[in-house]
Amino acid sequence: MNDERGIFPRLRRLSATAEPAYSMPSATALLQTQPAERASAIAPRRVNGHGPAIHAREDLAEQDGKLSFVSRLFRWETKPRAPVNGAQRTAPGGDQQDGERNGAAGAAPVPHYGKTFHDLLKAAETRLKPRGADPVYDTIREEFDLAYYLMQNRDVAEVRTLDPIQHYINTGAKELRDPNPHFNTRYYTRRNPGVKERGLNPFYHYLRWGRAEGRPGGPQCAGDTQFNRFCDGLGADPKATEAHVKSRYRDMRNRLEHGVLGEMVAKAAELDPLVAHSWPMALDVQSLPLNRANKLFAMNAIAACHAALGQRGCKAVIAVNRPRWGGGKRMEGHMAHALAKVHSADDVVVIYTDDTGPERNTRFPEGVRVVNFAQAAAPLGKEERERVFVELLRSLTPEAAFIVNSGLFWEVMRPYGKALSASMKIYACLFCGEQTPHGFWEGFPIRQFYRHFDVLSGLFTDSEALSDDLTERFVVPPHLSQKLTVLKAPVDPSLPVVEPRNLSGRNRPQVFWSGRLDRQKRLDVVFELARQMPDVDFRLWGEAVIDRSFKALSVPSNVALEGVYERFRHLPLREADAWLYTSEWDGVPSVLLEVGMTGVPIVGTRVGGTGEVLDDATSAPVDRVDDVAAYERGLREVFQDPAAARNKALHLRDALMRGRSAQTFNDAFVGATDWRV
Repeated sequence: MNDERGIFPRLRRLSATAEPAYSMPSATALLQTQPAERASAIAPRRVNGHGPAIHAREDLAEQDGKLSFVSRLFRWETKPRAPVNGAQRTAPGGDQQDGERNGAAGAAPVPHYGKTFHDLLKAAETRLKPRGADPVYDTIREEFDLAYYLMQNRDVAEVRTLDPIQHYINTGAKELRDPNPHFNTRYYTRRNPGVKERGLNPFYHYLRWGRAEGRPGGPQCAGDTQFNRFCDGLGADPKATEAHVKSRYRDMRNRLEHGVLGEMVAKAAELDPLVAHSWPMALDVQSLPLNRANKLFAMNAIAACHAALGQRGCKAVIAVNRPRWGGGKRMEGHMAHALAKVHSADDVVVIYTDDTGPERNTRFPEGVRVVNFAQAAAPLGKEERERVFVELLRSLTPEAAFIVNSGLFWEVMRPYGKALSASMKIYACLFCGEQTPHGFWEGFPIRQFYRHFDVLSGLFTDSEALSDDLTERFVVPPHLSQKLTVLKAPVDPSLPVVEPRNLSGRNRPQVFWSGRLDRQKRLDVVFELARQMPDVDFRLWGEAVIDRSFKALSVPSNVALEGVYERFRHLPLREADAWLYTSEWDGVPSVLLEVGMTGVPIVGTRVGGTGEVLDDATSAPVDRVDDVAAYERGLREVFQDPAAARNKALHLRDALMRGRSAQTFNDAFVGATDWRV
């Protein structure tokens, strides 16, 4: 296995070799220095030997005889070049370079953005205050970029009587305008609230005190947390990287204002006047991803995930919405065990995409790598999180990816599904849908099945009921029905049969219940049943996942909310006289399979996939979820004749052992994929 699949090893190789080694095009694009995306008219620079050459300025000198980190990463040359002064410039090889004559000999050249703006800029310079009149003004003036400010602020440029520097001091800073391309007023004000409280100009504070104190002036500055993390991951010094980024900007701007690159833009504008509107972005040329906090965070999130995964790729990815409570394997665990037999556990990666929470590592075979992407990417916005997830997924170079209730993966399937399916097989596992309080159906089977059926390599359901419903609802033709496979989750044969209690007049019957404390599981029915059976104790385990509607319910005195359990076998099952399951709709819940292996009698709703576990011969099924009297009858029968109820429960265990083995699951799972070693 290639141990150099992680993003940082790839970037290190990129910075040390003459040819590109990093193969993720979109991630690579993030790392390239280029103008802002809207400046579409600006020609790209040469990267890895392609396009026009890029030369660094004198302050990009080599360190200890080697190219510095940023120079190697972005691949521009570090030979000094003279400033543009209207004279022709010649490259070391003799070719004429940027900065051809742009005017009469000895005259200051007019930048390529044109004479109109050049004259406007010169006129603005005449309106500046004389030096020595105002110490705050003088300090800001030293690093105030007049051309940048006027180009970015058209309203200021239009007022021919304004002093731009004074405008920034009086109004611009309050309006969060920037005095130069390297200082972000909004960023600095937000990070240093005391500056605003004291009534100080943020740029003045930065120049006078902040910079010396190590306060960053923007997201691309040393001292910014994400910028420092990015540099540390690449083994680069943050201050040196900041200096390189600024030098890179000066060089690019010099080429745009006075060189061949800018001449190309000017000539293009002669053909299409709208091209000239890109000049404000040309003077704000950026170095991605170092120019935006969210881009840096995105790269750092990918890097953190790769670090957690040992900087190695994989053959299979299982994307799960969150770490689920309970120690049962669940569908993702069964898939991981099956994949570990086909390949190796180390070749399987589990990604939690939607939510954070404590992980139960007992769910997966030893060696399977797990990463919580939801935690690493939490501060990112929706679109950025989706893009970063796609980049992480592609960078792991899996041969197959499996969607298990991952809302994020389903979201990225819409814009990226076809592209992803070109490089990996994508399979989805569907469980029962959800129902709104109005009674309308929704959820992944309803929203995603028809959208992505053609792109997915295969779909799995946990029940025959759901498979039949999808086939009928969406009119799946017979020749395509083979894309649907029912995966019967295997039971755990190591779960022991529980010895029944001896119910006597001194022992109150105890009924156990477990599930999500959500509307689907109908806690209102449980509580009403408890009120109808005051002589029985009800013990409930679970947590709210989708909603907290149960909070509005009044809990009867004979109901105990026990919280969540780490593993099913940790429950005090010897104290359970019956197991109650109430659900208005369902697939094949793991807890029913677990209880079915213990010999504890079950009274539960027969709906959806639960009917594939519960029947009259093995349990006491209830056909209407709100039939409280039917639940009570079933429980009373269990208490009155525990031997007969236990007999049914043991028959259920035998049936589950025959029809739901690990081998049966593995054969169905592996056989349904056209993907092999």
